[in-house]
Amino acid sequence: MKDFRPPKLQRKNSETTVTEVLLLNKIYEKPVFVSNVNRKVTGGSMKNYYELQGIDAKAVLFQLRSKNWVRENTNSEALPYLSKSELEELVKSISQFKSSLNKDKLVQLILDYHLENKPNRLSINKFYEVTATGQTIIKKYKNLIWLNENKSNFLMAFSQLKYDEAYFLEHPSIEPETVLIPYYQTRDSGITARLYDYFGDIEKSVNYTLKALAEAFNKDLQFFNSNYADMSAFDGPFSNAAGILEQLQTQLNALNVTSDSMDELLKYVYDNIIINKSALSYQIFLELYESALHLDSQAWDKACDKINAGDNETNHQDSIGHFDVYSLSKSDLLEIRTIIENRLAELNNCIDE
Repeated sequence: MKDFRPPKLQRKNSETTVTEVLLLNKIYEKPVFVSNVNRKVTGGSMKNYYELQGIDAKAVLFQLRSKNWVRENTNSEALPYLSKSELEELVKSISQFKSSLNKDKLVQLILDYHLENKPNRLSINKFYEVTATGQTIIKKYKNLIWLNENKSNFLMAFSQLKYDEAYFLEHPSIEPETVLIPYYQTRDSGITARLYDYFGDIEKSVNYTLKALAEAFNKDLQFFNSNYADMSAFDGPFSNAAGILEQLQTQLNALNVTSDSMDELLKYVYDNIIINKSALSYQIFLELYESALHLDSQAWDKACDKINAGDNETNHQDSIGHFDVYSLSKSDLLEIRTIIENRLAELNNCIDE
C-alpha cells in the first residue's frame, strides 16, 4: 500500500487575520499581562475567550507585537490599575503625603513627579497596550468586531452564518445590515426579525416576527400530523415559536398599533403564510397567536382542543364543501373543475331530452 502523502495546503497570503483583529480589540478593552497572557490586568481569566474564538494567544500576540499593534505599557498607564492604598504608598515614597487627596489627585501628583524616570517605583507587572496603529486597525475592522460580538443576538445556529468574520475581513467597509438582512429575508424570518429589531426598524421586525410565528405554526402542524394523534402532544408556541415572541409585545406597544391595522396584518400573514388552512382556520390562528403572544398555555390548549374536535370552520367564502380551496393543489382544482363541467354537461343533456 502506498504511503498517504497528500499535497501540502497553501495558506492565503494575508496581512491581517480574524484572530489578530479580535484579540487586538479585546486587549484594547481589557489589557493582559505580558508574563501571563491568560490573566487580565483588571482581574479574571481570558482562557475561555481564547478557547471560544480558537485563538493561540501567545502566537497571535507575537504577530501583534511584530506589527507594532501592541506594546508594553508605560508606568503612567499602569497608575489607573493601582488601588488607592498602593497610590498612597507610592506618593509617600516620592513626596509629602496628604491623606485628603482622592485617587485622581494622587495619580496627577505621581505624574507630575515624572514617574517614567523611576520605573522601579511601581509594583504592578507589565501588560500589553494597543498602539495608535493598532487602534486604527480596530476602527478599520469595526464591522468584523461587531459581527463577532453580536451574532448570538440574532442567530440561533452559527452554522447558518454565511457572512462571517472572514467576509468582513475582506470587505471591511460593507455595513452588516446591507448583506445580512437581504440574505436571511428568504431563509429565516426569525433571524430577519431580530436583525431589523437590532438595527432599529421595529415595524419590519414585527412583520417578520409574525411571519416567523406563522411558519412555526406550519411546522408544528406538520409535526403533529406526522407524529401524533392529537394536538395536545406538542408544545406549539412554547417550542418553535417562543423564541421569536420575546420582543413582540414591547414592539407593538412602542408602535401604538391600532386594532384594525393589527387585524389587517394578521389576516395578511394568515392568507400568505399558513399552508394548511383546512387544518387551521383563521379564527383558531388568531387564538393561537394570542396565546403564543402572552405565553398562555391554557388558551393554547383550548385552541388545540378545537382542532382535535374538528371545530375548524374557515372564514373564507370560496370554500367547496368541507374543503378550503387554499389547501388544494392546482391539480386538485383542475380535477374538481372537470367533474363540475362533466356534471353540467350531463344535466344539459337531460334538459335537452
